[in-house]
Amino acid sequence: MIRTLVAACAVLAAAAAHAQTPPRDAYTHLPDMAAAEISPNGRMIAAYRPHEGTQALFIYNTGEMTEPVRVIKAPEDMFLSGLTWASDNYVLMQARETRKIQTMEGMFTFTESVVVSVDVERGKANVLLSGERVFSGSLGNILSYLPDDPEHIIMLGLRYDASSARSFTRVNASGGHFELAVFRANLGNSGGRRLDTGSDNTIDLVTHPDGSVIARVNYDPETRVYEIFRGSSGFDSVYRKEDTPIRPFTVVGALDDSSLVVDAYGEDGFSGLFELNMDEGMIERIATAPDGHDVDYAIVDPFRNEIAGYAYRDDFSRQHYFDEELEKYRAALDKALPDEHVSLTSWTRDRKRFLVYAEGPRFSGSYSLFDTETGQLEVIGFNRPMLPPEKMAQVEAFEFEARDGMTIPAYVTYPLNADPASGPFPTVILPHGGPESRDTAGFDWIAQFLASRGYAVLQPNFRGSSGYGADFRDAGYGQWGAAMIDDIVDSAKAMAAQGIADPQRMCALGASYGGFAALSLGMRDDLALDCVISANGVTHLPMLASETLAGGNPTEGTNYLKLYMGDRITDDARLRAWSPALNAAAYDEPVLLVHAEDDTTVSYDHAGVMRAALEDAGADFDFVTLKGDDHYFASERSREEFAALMENFLAENLR
Repeated sequence: MIRTLVAACAVLAAAAAHAQTPPRDAYTHLPDMAAAEISPNGRMIAAYRPHEGTQALFIYNTGEMTEPVRVIKAPEDMFLSGLTWASDNYVLMQARETRKIQTMEGMFTFTESVVVSVDVERGKANVLLSGERVFSGSLGNILSYLPDDPEHIIMLGLRYDASSARSFTRVNASGGHFELAVFRANLGNSGGRRLDTGSDNTIDLVTHPDGSVIARVNYDPETRVYEIFRGSSGFDSVYRKEDTPIRPFTVVGALDDSSLVVDAYGEDGFSGLFELNMDEGMIERIATAPDGHDVDYAIVDPFRNEIAGYAYRDDFSRQHYFDEELEKYRAALDKALPDEHVSLTSWTRDRKRFLVYAEGPRFSGSYSLFDTETGQLEVIGFNRPMLPPEKMAQVEAFEFEARDGMTIPAYVTYPLNADPASGPFPTVILPHGGPESRDTAGFDWIAQFLASRGYAVLQPNFRGSSGYGADFRDAGYGQWGAAMIDDIVDSAKAMAAQGIADPQRMCALGASYGGFAALSLGMRDDLALDCVISANGVTHLPMLASETLAGGNPTEGTNYLKLYMGDRITDDARLRAWSPALNAAAYDEPVLLVHAEDDTTVSYDHAGVMRAALEDAGADFDFVTLKGDDHYFASERSREEFAALMENFLAENLR
């Protein structure tokens, strides 16, 4: 039996219940606890928590969460994301920073992703493999931990030539400047030893726990050939696919010396986990997500170096384990928390203690420590302690029929404390970025913030979104500014027809591709808007296409953009017709442009050309630069500034 300690929940809920409308910083604060994981021996817990306006690593003794034993700030000008324990003494943090370097081709700005190792005992941090002129990349590059050698791990890294900008734009092009290799990385310093190396077009190396290579994966974006070789030599080809603009699947690990596990789309049109037998060249499905959803990713047990299960998303993030013991615990926790959705985030080497993340329709998320011997489940931290369930707006899932008959899923967040039947409500249309991504019913700080200010928020998962199968994804190809935008228009009209959205009081808001989509809605004559807000949005498609070809030759990224957007030469007229910056005269509603100056995903130039175009057209617009932040609103300062801008702009224009 699982016993749940809920006293902390009751105290938090009672403390927050006095405020009728939560303050803005209840939403803009970085999560009070994020990415929490327990150490392999179970003695410590690591988590990200807010510190001096950004996130820092907090280390606690298990069972003593009031005072951290260590607080480690991110290296200067770096933003943190994921974390994991590499051993009982080392924590690995994924971090990123915006860098500018002078090359022979000129000044080049890029975002570098690195893995930072933290020695908990000494309180020291260092960037892995930086002494070897190697990008350590992400936590996904970690291939195996070494229980008999707690000072090292096996991981992938990219050796680079810093003399050329092409080194930073062409990871896998012929004659390229990157070299993918397997390293034995030293956790205590920035050094390491190279164990094996791929070729110019190697995009992955699959290894045994000791770092010896089982298989090499190559993809050439120019010839569009994807090939898997046994071992590291590149001579024994076991799988080959030609004329594929992007990789057909992702290798996620190995079952043994002759079998790989790949994440691929099956004949039913949905992604799952498959076994690729290298002896016979056969591919056989081993896991399928329920209810016709795509598998998100494989879950690996770091101690047994085995694929233990998979994650998928319906309205929430969910897990399923092949490992019977792990699935037993997950199912028991689901039963103990029937109103929440449970994920196992980490466990100890002996599987006696687990960290559990739970979220729900009106619950922003919490971390709990589960003891399998006592059956006790103890809450150790909350995602948003200032937002108890009664301060969370209701989210409802919908489906509607687009103009061509395709079924499009969507979510509506109702105004806080409003009766859903009391509409229509002033509505903010909030398309997601990506565009190959998706929204869920889980906590979204922008949607919940807007709902707290009296707006309904519509989030359509237009065609091209991920998670709904290959046919739904592929329906977005070539439709960047066409059918994908039609779906958003149709979703707004469907919500108006159901009495939820007020067709006379609508604004569009989005970030990244969502910013482009919001601006595109403002160009349309089949949807009346009161205002448009774009954050870090794409505005000039020919310029975007040119930026991705900065290295001179095709990459997988340029091939991907061609699928969704079109070719910059053969489809130039269409790209220009879809570009907000080339159609600024179409805006008769007020526009708010917000862009981070260090954004390298959608360059700041997109805001500049849009600003100039709106000025030339005499449009009503405001323009704000967010200083010291990148594409992802990683700092509290940027979130607070953006939320204030949204709140004031909508109050003025969406009455």
